[in-house]
Amino acid sequence: MIGYDCAPGANGAKHWHADHPKGLGNAGMLAKWPEQFSKVAAQLNGKVRVVNASRSTALECFERMSLDEALRLS
Repeated sequence: MIGYDCAPGANGAKHWHADHPKGLGNAGMLAKWPEQFSKVAAQLNGKVRVVNASRSTALECFERMSLDEALRLS
């Protein structure tokens, strides 16, 4: 996986880009995402290898490596 930072952006933004206009959602459940990913990791129970190659991430439940390393996996 790549781009799963699950953390607020700069200056309190909810995304890596500017917040969406009024009327559209802005990641209101962001704080809960790491816990939800941890539940998924537990359900996978080692049956599927998930590698998080995001540069920066709040997720600690998956194996981490650089994108270059992940692309060399076979």
